[in-house]
Amino acid sequence: MDKKRVSVAFVGVYEQNLSFIPAFSPDFCKNLFRQPATTVFGITPDGFVITIDKRQMPLVGVAQNRISVRAQDEETLTQILTTIVEELKKSGVHLKCSAFGLNYEYQWLQMQEPAEIWMQKRFIKRDLLKTAKLQSCQQISLRAEINATELINLTIEPRVGVNDGLYVNVNHHHILQPRDIPQPKELKDLFIQSGAQTETILAELIGDRKSV
Repeated sequence: MDKKRVSVAFVGVYEQNLSFIPAFSPDFCKNLFRQPATTVFGITPDGFVITIDKRQMPLVGVAQNRISVRAQDEETLTQILTTIVEELKKSGVHLKCSAFGLNYEYQWLQMQEPAEIWMQKRFIKRDLLKTAKLQSCQQISLRAEINATELINLTIEPRVGVNDGLYVNVNHHHILQPRDIPQPKELKDLFIQSGAQTETILAELIGDRKSV
């Protein structure tokens, strides 16, 4: 089976909710991703959102209680997050977080059997049912404790529309004393450490193929 990491994300939860949803100028939004013709932005139920039209990423969301950035790789994510934080500071918004998540999406394709069958065999006790035959598993959520302040939450399910595909969403949750959003160097180190821990857990749960 072929493994691929689809996206990375940073989600920071504020120490205190903001009294308003921050907004950004049209010029700032259009130039954030260097794709002004296809960048869309505005207030949504999820806060002020900036993204590329008809694409899932890059994606920025700034709400009253959190900030999130989603991208294909850590370098792009860090550049976007740093730019957003600096722009907020110019308008007097200084974010402090009490928790943050380093999140990942993975997929496995070309599995040897349908993912729901593989999941049932992998994660469900074989003789769980005595009066019927368990056929498949549609979704499973797991939590691994790294230490007193770090948890890794995983949601594993069949890839939508792909019979032999598996999808995994990973949330590496960090609980903090209130502090500023990590600077680029620290964020890079955090992603290196988190990525290694995540890959180890995924290898134990699913397989040891390297990401592509």
